[in-house]
Amino acid sequence: FDQPLQAAALAIVSASLQVAQLAARWGAKRFVFVSTAFVHAVPSTVDALQEQLVELRDFDPMELYRDAVSHGGWAEKAMLELGFPNTYTFAKAIAEHLVLRACEADQLDGCVVRPSIVCPAWAAPCAGWAGAKPSTIVAAVALLASRGLRVFCNSRFPYPVVPVDFVAGAIVEAAAGASRAGDSQRISHAAVDASQADWMLSFSRSTEILYQVLALRGDISLPEAGLLLRVTRWSENRAAFRRLDFVVNRLPNLALSVLCTICDILVRLFGLESVGWKDSCKKVQTLTKYSFLPMAYAPFSSPCSAWRFRSKLRLPEDWSGEEYMLMIIQAALDFVRGVSDRRSSREAASAF
Repeated sequence: FDQPLQAAALAIVSASLQVAQLAARWGAKRFVFVSTAFVHAVPSTVDALQEQLVELRDFDPMELYRDAVSHGGWAEKAMLELGFPNTYTFAKAIAEHLVLRACEADQLDGCVVRPSIVCPAWAAPCAGWAGAKPSTIVAAVALLASRGLRVFCNSRFPYPVVPVDFVAGAIVEAAAGASRAGDSQRISHAAVDASQADWMLSFSRSTEILYQVLALRGDISLPEAGLLLRVTRWSENRAAFRRLDFVVNRLPNLALSVLCTICDILVRLFGLESVGWKDSCKKVQTLTKYSFLPMAYAPFSSPCSAWRFRSKLRLPEDWSGEEYMLMIIQAALDFVRGVSDRRSSREAASAF
């Protein structure tokens, strides 16, 4: 999210165009570009967001791209004017236009798949599968569970998440599905359809479940859980969240980072370094780097109105938002436990 616009343009737009050109040289018939549902800069207050290219008003995508990879001043102004919350979503929106143009020029069947926020699997390859490293919501839950962060900006709107196995199915369908007559450029949302959006939990409700689970496990005390639940409700107000974010997220991690830096100088001075100490310093540096996440997530965790997409994806009849949240929590706790186990193993190995 926090990449400079030039870096985002190179990583997303340039790389995607190069891969599309490579596919054309190899004689491929179809090219699938995985974008994001949040190329829609802001949620609609009127209707569900449609499966069509996003209007960039008077801005030409190619000119935006060229400016972004050079100095980016004009493109950054356009990004703000169009309402994009970060360089990632803006670069994806530009890439969609240019990739589909390139596919048309090379006579490729161009397809775009737009996932919303990808989370652990609902069923395949197994319930709760999240891979080796967490991202998005699993990372947020892991940081909250380990007290790396204390609060995110919350709302009572349905949260726009989608299981990774549903996204994989949408990509396979786009790659292998039959083309419809006259439909050489297809765009599909790999997101829960607006008709089922209310089947999803809100970010506030999900956070409440997390703290209830942590209290039941004994990871946090009941008074701490009660305080965190109160803070969660306070953070549904944007102005209150900004103050809370500084006081309980950024400031403690910044202070800890400064203290760690001072201690590190003293430890090096007296030759007292150890593997455990290095791991602790690395952990503090990582927490400081991730302190920006709650503010970066705010457009999605606490939008001005609910994110609702028009999509062919449908949730199964046995869907349960509470059960799915428990899968997310389990994936996050497994990751935290794995990190702790690896750290303990390194400390034990260094003792010999």
